[in-house]
Amino acid sequence: MQDESREPMLPESEVRAMVRVLAGVAQTSGGLVAQKRQLLLGIAELTASDYWMWNVFRFGESGAPIALSVVHNISETQIAALANSNYAQPDSELNEGARVICRRHQHTTLLLSDFCAQRVQDESSDKLSFGQSLFSFWPLQEAEDLFSGVGLHRGPSREPYTARDVRIVHILTGEVGWLHETGVPEEDGQQLMALPPRHMTVLSLLVDGQTPKRIAYHLSLSDHTVRGYIKDIYRHFDVTTRGDLMRRFMVGDCGG
Repeated sequence: MQDESREPMLPESEVRAMVRVLAGVAQTSGGLVAQKRQLLLGIAELTASDYWMWNVFRFGESGAPIALSVVHNISETQIAALANSNYAQPDSELNEGARVICRRHQHTTLLLSDFCAQRVQDESSDKLSFGQSLFSFWPLQEAEDLFSGVGLHRGPSREPYTARDVRIVHILTGEVGWLHETGVPEEDGQQLMALPPRHMTVLSLLVDGQTPKRIAYHLSLSDHTVRGYIKDIYRHFDVTTRGDLMRRFMVGDCGG
């Protein structure tokens, strides 16, 4: 994602909406794949996306991406078209653009049109029945050349994505490191853990502007317990104040 400091900060209402999405993920049962699906549903709602896909992949010797695990809501027909137009053509402009971005080994979120010519996007739209597409790439194990990629798509004739949509996807995909690691081969189960559900509930109330005393009242907890949760939350997000916490989500630096 390009220099976020030049973009206007997201309003507090957007921060609250994003935190609710993260809280929903933390409270989702059924394992990490179910949590991925829940996050994708939340992101799709916030960005008015019709289709989504989360792919853990590496680039093969030919240069084509090799999918290791996929979570998506795309039809079988669209999946077949995607395979024929992308995975079967390693030297395509789309694959080359993705390789260049991924091998920077930094979290990057951008529109398809940012790294492919409009002609490529038009061809992809025709074959897949997509309108505009938005991608977020997350490097996993640099030595293994593994990546986690989230793709959001709008249907034909829909309004294009905005900078606000790109930022929301960047922020939310940047706050779920433990989910990116799901599906990595030889996974040892030592993923970075998400905040527990109770902490996420406290976080939701905190960004709503509730004081520790009011949070304790709402959750029938002691003030001391809530303040302990808030310290844990600040430590998790590497901030020291509520203002810093809000800025993290408004600006979208993901602690970087």
